[in-house]
Amino acid sequence: MALVSSITFFLIVFACLTTQACCEYSPKYPVPSANLSAIWAAKPQLQPLMISPGIPQNKMINTSLLGDCSPRFAVGFYCTSPCKSFVFGIYVAVIDNQQYWDIDFSPFCSSSDSQDQILVWSANRDRQVQLNATLNFTANGDLVLRDADNSLVWSTNTSGQSVAGMTITELGNLVLFNQNNVSVWQSFDHPTDTLLPGQRLSEGMTLTPNASASNWTTSNQLYFTVLSDGLYAFAGSTQPHPYYTSEAPIGNNTYVTLVNGSLAMVNASSPTLNTQVLFSLPPALLFQCIRFESDGHLRLYQSKEDLYGQFQLAVLVQDVFQFQLEYCEYPTACGAYGICSRDQCSCPIVHEATFRQIDYQTPNLGCVLETPISCKLMQDHRLIAFPNVSYFYRNSSTEAELSDEESCKQLCLTTCSCKAAIFLSYGPSHAGGGCSSVTEVLTLQVDQSEGGDTYYNYSTYLKIQVAHPYQTAKRAVPLGPLLAGTIASLVLLAFALEIIRRRQHQEKDEEDEFANIPGMPTRFTFEKLKVATNEFSDKLGEGGFGTVFKGQLDDETVAIKQLD
Repeated sequence: MALVSSITFFLIVFACLTTQACCEYSPKYPVPSANLSAIWAAKPQLQPLMISPGIPQNKMINTSLLGDCSPRFAVGFYCTSPCKSFVFGIYVAVIDNQQYWDIDFSPFCSSSDSQDQILVWSANRDRQVQLNATLNFTANGDLVLRDADNSLVWSTNTSGQSVAGMTITELGNLVLFNQNNVSVWQSFDHPTDTLLPGQRLSEGMTLTPNASASNWTTSNQLYFTVLSDGLYAFAGSTQPHPYYTSEAPIGNNTYVTLVNGSLAMVNASSPTLNTQVLFSLPPALLFQCIRFESDGHLRLYQSKEDLYGQFQLAVLVQDVFQFQLEYCEYPTACGAYGICSRDQCSCPIVHEATFRQIDYQTPNLGCVLETPISCKLMQDHRLIAFPNVSYFYRNSSTEAELSDEESCKQLCLTTCSCKAAIFLSYGPSHAGGGCSSVTEVLTLQVDQSEGGDTYYNYSTYLKIQVAHPYQTAKRAVPLGPLLAGTIASLVLLAFALEIIRRRQHQEKDEEDEFANIPGMPTRFTFEKLKVATNEFSDKLGEGGFGTVFKGQLDDETVAIKQLD
């Protein structure tokens, strides 16, 4: 969960980070446990349910320098300010040990970076609740979270398992226990994005990041997990591929945990003798945790004092993968369709209208296709070649039967779900090869092998959706000739209209001139003569230079001669 600067807390439960000082400090707060049949609501200024006494101490630092402030684990409703939705979770907060909890008093101490709280576990980040949501520790031993409309959001599903109470341990583990003080359910068995000291990651367990620093919902593209042969970081929702691997034989009795100074693999039967350090880390001071974040990085945070003596709860200490992965090898380094080269991000260059950046001010957010790929128009799919460009997982999954490049391309073209084809050719003559079909395109990377790698060669083929051929033909008409032809047509039309206008005026002037001469015969228009002769249909005979037709002008029958 993102490091949040302004947090509102409801239903808060605190626990010491260590147990040594808890026995030496006179408790001012209720003991950190809860009985059955308890209900708490998400409301502001609620009295705390449980706060463990004592000031945590660490032999490696002088805790007197911290004064009255110390980090404690807390359980309750958690939100950013302004509060619009809540998660029920576990977080670390810096509190004033010398003050009582009052309704109108906030016990949180300010720090130099204002990071006074950090969420380490949550029950409902994919379905957050509203104000007046309730947490019910039922008489049957089930811990149930319901939204304000009484709809079920989350449950431990421990009803009928002889649960007697609930507590928060000094390690930050929320535990439901039975009458023999044996754990029935614990939050450590259901990790979210954070690994705490003493928390075990066994085979099959995963850390899943938030969608983004501001979005608490679970990302569906990345996860960090423990498998039988080691640690893996995967990317891809429909077609996950590992971008980080660390080989280590994980058995049924073996787990990975954060211990002081390392991320280690431990054998539960003899943890002091069978411990294998996987990553060397700086030793812990007060509070320390590992978080798998939305950009695919695994980072170590811890509490410390700055140079001015101010307490900082969560300071970035180390990127755990920093010695194994470079910037461009992370699947989200440049976002979807982004090409990473020398730690810089850009979009594929095909045509300026084919790909565009999501945000020109932030290139690492990735690129989008101007024309989305449609399965209904597969005849218009095309592959654009990008030589010397590979994918983040470096062809870790290949189709052995597709060892030639052309077959690899055709497979992608005939499969709508394929968005890109990655082909690896190898050998002195690049005769062998392997093909990978990509269903969702994350970050691509330019091969920056020094001196060139003559043995391996990568080629990436990105699928694009081109326009329909008929539409392409229409858009292919050059604009310049089209405008020139249009202008020429308009000029000719104007010229023709002007000639007609002048002729009409000339004929009218001639008619007016004859009309002014005394004794001139009556003049008839051709149209009137056509009507009088019924379209020159009644022929009377032929004479010199023309034909004579019978006609009717008003009440008179006339003969009209049409000159040849």
